[in-house]
Amino acid sequence: MSNLILIHNYNKRPPDGTASEAGGAAVELATLSRSPEGNGWTTATEAGVWYIHRRCLRTTGFQHSVVPGLCVYKVVYLWMHHRSADGAISKALGWRYVLPNPLLPFIAFRVALPGPHPDLQILEDG
Repeated sequence: MSNLILIHNYNKRPPDGTASEAGGAAVELATLSRSPEGNGWTTATEAGVWYIHRRCLRTTGFQHSVVPGLCVYKVVYLWMHHRSADGAISKALGWRYVLPNPLLPFIAFRVALPGPHPDLQILEDG
């Protein structure tokens, strides 16, 4: 069974919002198994958002911001910035629920990355 690889491209976007062809490095953020028995509760998706356990992350560049957020039904989260090895920073790329709703245990303490983000790509491995 093939895996899905979540890639973040550090491309400079022009003002019109489209991705530019020049510049930018690609960083592998996570490797996600397609089979449910392969990952168990380490990866979940809901409403187009990937909730990734730290075992699946392939980077140590995520850092919490000091700005908390409040969701009506998922409760308290912190924004997460990503710093690549070369020092490029992507602000508010993801978030982490630090005080989650007990009815949603699959989101607790996992890095959440938006699926439709313009700088994220999902590639198949194999």
